[in-house]
Amino acid sequence: CHQTDRGFTDGIARAHALAPVDRNTPALANLRLQRRYGWLGSSDSLWEASLRPLLDAREFGSSPARVAHVVRIGDGLACRYERSFGSPPSAQADDTVAANVARALAAFQETLTTGRTPFDDYREALARADRSAASRYPAAAQRGAGLFVGKGRCASCHAGPNFSDGALHERLRTPSLRNVAVTAPYLHDGSAATLHEAVKRHGGTGAVPVQQLDALELNDLMAFLDTLTDANGAARHWPALTPSPCP
Repeated sequence: CHQTDRGFTDGIARAHALAPVDRNTPALANLRLQRRYGWLGSSDSLWEASLRPLLDAREFGSSPARVAHVVRIGDGLACRYERSFGSPPSAQADDTVAANVARALAAFQETLTTGRTPFDDYREALARADRSAASRYPAAAQRGAGLFVGKGRCASCHAGPNFSDGALHERLRTPSLRNVAVTAPYLHDGSAATLHEAVKRHGGTGAVPVQQLDALELNDLMAFLDTLTDANGAARHWPALTPSPCP
């Protein structure tokens, strides 16, 4: 589901592993900035959220015993496990091994962060009053930024460095907008095929819902959202992952 060449998403409306699930696959970047996980915010720790898909019958359909067995017999896994947790998996209970596997997955996911974006450069140029640098930011994106925090009221939920308040709105967690241009389809059920469609459907929390923006304003807002994507995100590419050697 979390493919490295698709921004750690899968590009389909709803995730499908052993069986279909009812939610769109969320991107994994900047998870260390979140405080609740999953569309429903049902996990308050990343390691717990990482354990859930291992045990879910629709996803990996595994069990603590099966996870522990794989770690104990897998090529180099027992060695790496002992190096990380100070004791061989053969000396620990199945539940403990499975929980520690989830903690290792969480530790890895916390390293997945987005890079600098054109908006970050623009924001810092404004902070240091560098008009020359700020002028390189597209005019449409500047207007869109104004709509994002003003008339559109988008920032009432998509706030802070990760463009998410981390809260639950209508029982669903606010997703980050970083690298949003490359993580289609959108919304919790993947029902919006394009970012433009997702923005048009989204209701604001203020006096002027996003739906009431005119066509030119929507284009400016889209121009701003495009500038929240970093170079790696735009290329939909992540470096190859190579495990450390283990004797």
